[in-house]
Amino acid sequence: MSEPRDSPTSETKSTSAGGDVIDLPVALERLDNDRELLGELADMFYEDGPEALDRFVRSLEAGDFAEATRAVHSLKGLFRTFEASAAETAAEAESRANAKDATVAELGPVLRRRLDETIAVLREQLTAAS
Repeated sequence: MSEPRDSPTSETKSTSAGGDVIDLPVALERLDNDRELLGELADMFYEDGPEALDRFVRSLEAGDFAEATRAVHSLKGLFRTFEASAAETAAEAESRANAKDATVAELGPVLRRRLDETIAVLREQLTAAS
């Protein structure tokens, strides 16, 4: 049996352009091609994404599934701003946390890797676009 795409041991494939990590053209179109606003949202993402993920992990460690659900819901929204494929992983984590499923903890490292990857690709693409 194959591992799910977002299991802790599976690998996420990304192109050098990051096309399967984020979809910047779609995100930009949703913002009426406002590159300045996109840059501001990216700056917020760089700060708020790690904070939301840390809150998610800490909440799980404390057994606070309600707060973990809120934190990962915020993270999911941040990912969706850039049409990031990691939003699917965050949605799965949100569902598990909401169900008080202890296996949600295994998604913490996956989300950390996906967040780091999304930030790197976003920075790369915004730099290339300027």
